[in-house]
Amino acid sequence: MRLSITSLYNGLSLKNVRQAIEFLQEQIVTDKEMRNKVEEGKAYSVLGQVYSSLGKFDQAIKFHNLHLNIAMLLRDRAGEGEASQFLGIAYKNLC
Repeated sequence: MRLSITSLYNGLSLKNVRQAIEFLQEQIVTDKEMRNKVEEGKAYSVLGQVYSSLGKFDQAIKFHNLHLNIAMLLRDRAGEGEASQFLGIAYKNLC
């Protein structure tokens, strides 16, 4: 059974951030190999949220843009909206 990346993020503590980032990066590799764009996009979104929570907004923007690109490719309007919302928040915090 695959670990839900949403549940991973929700249960995240600061001491486990590094492990969560590693897990998400590994998950992205797996999703790319399996050509699972939906899950790849979700992982990018969660990575962006993790980096935003750490105050690393440049990194967050990078991952939210990757999520947005996948959502646009899949014509996932809800995903586009979510990615755009998180991008706006990251850009606002960057200033």
